[in-house]
Amino acid sequence: MCSCIKIIPESIYASMDCQLLFQFIESPMKTSEEKQYFTGFVHVMRDISRHRFVKVLVNSSVALGALMIVQALFSLILSLPLEAYQNFLDSSGLKSFFEIPIVVLSNSIGLIFSFVVAYQYRIDNKDKLFAGLLSMACYLLLIPIDVARQGSLTSIYTAMIDLQYMNSSGIFVAMISSLIFSKIYDYILRLKFLKDDLMKMAVSCVVVLTIYLCIRYIFMLTSYQNIFVYFNQFISMLLKPISEGVWGFAVFIFLSSLLYFIGIHGPQLIYTLILPLHTTIYYANITAFASNLPAPYPYWFLMPWVFMGGVGATLALNVLMIIKSKHTSTKTLGKLALMTSLFNINEPLIYGFPIVFNPFMFIPFTSIPLINLLICIIFMKLIPIVPFPTGAEISTYMPFGVGAMLTNNSWLGLLLCIGILIVDMCLYYPFFINYEKNNNHIMFNKNKK
Repeated sequence: MCSCIKIIPESIYASMDCQLLFQFIESPMKTSEEKQYFTGFVHVMRDISRHRFVKVLVNSSVALGALMIVQALFSLILSLPLEAYQNFLDSSGLKSFFEIPIVVLSNSIGLIFSFVVAYQYRIDNKDKLFAGLLSMACYLLLIPIDVARQGSLTSIYTAMIDLQYMNSSGIFVAMISSLIFSKIYDYILRLKFLKDDLMKMAVSCVVVLTIYLCIRYIFMLTSYQNIFVYFNQFISMLLKPISEGVWGFAVFIFLSSLLYFIGIHGPQLIYTLILPLHTTIYYANITAFASNLPAPYPYWFLMPWVFMGGVGATLALNVLMIIKSKHTSTKTLGKLALMTSLFNINEPLIYGFPIVFNPFMFIPFTSIPLINLLICIIFMKLIPIVPFPTGAEISTYMPFGVGAMLTNNSWLGLLLCIGILIVDMCLYYPFFINYEKNNNHIMFNKNKK
């Protein structure tokens, strides 16, 4: 198994030839059409997982795993729902101290990603560090700079980089920018008339920085002013239906799981893009809650049941790792990750199991949260046994069951959590067991060689 802070070797993903899913196909499928359909799906997933861009993004995401785990642990420290503990953090000044790594990492994740992607693209070359630094410079060229005068009686001006475009809201631009840079840089290095390495580095600097400066200038001529506003508004327009209604919330759940599957913090990114729309919904729910009225947009408060353990409802998978795994490393990871999973923080599983770009976990990881949503609708709407959320805004880091009870102000919320957890374990079980068998096969062949 891969460590949560170790970059996944390329040989591991190359050896994941989907034998597990082929075994799954051969047993339950009955008609040749069904076998052909699922076999085609497996081949598509295999080809995708072997594409160079995909491997680069996988390894880049895993390389960032340690940073994200650190951020998650500090978030857990700050979010323990104990009044005496929170008062102690406030009075001692530790709260602002523990917020430092969270703020720093959150406000630089886009910049770091632009470096890591280009670095991973050139991982087998001696110029990988230079490529990463140059990619980061190209990304910085795209970020708007505000110029302010230091006082009204001075001619000294200060240039300030807008940090909001270095956080998760700029991660799409960082990813696209670094991949485009990598292709341009790779093309320049292949030019035959550039013989000397120093000449190649100098020419590549001039060419790529000029290209990115032109891109910045082109967007400055538009109403968007910069590329980040363009991408964010475009994606926000696509995600507008997500802001309200059960179908929109279902799309949010699926996109969050899908983005997390490819190594991007889906919920945080999507929420950032639809923040203006969600603010209206939030205040409407708060107003209704204060007036003892049902929440007009209640589906957003189903998170404690839909994402138990984090995106992908991975608490069930975490429990299976502890009680059903035959691998010592998997059991150990499960035990270490259980505490954070109980508080809906699952980065250790996302990057340590791993789930990122693992084709054998794609189906349960993206579909089980939707099944959880369906169960909630059945028992809260169609068969109203469990009370619907009241509209109270509860932290997503509340421990398992506690957040659910506070959300709908009923012990039945906890009971529904337990029931959904059992269902999720049953759904994850066949995929988990088959993945374990496939992992045994890979490790056996590796040791045999």
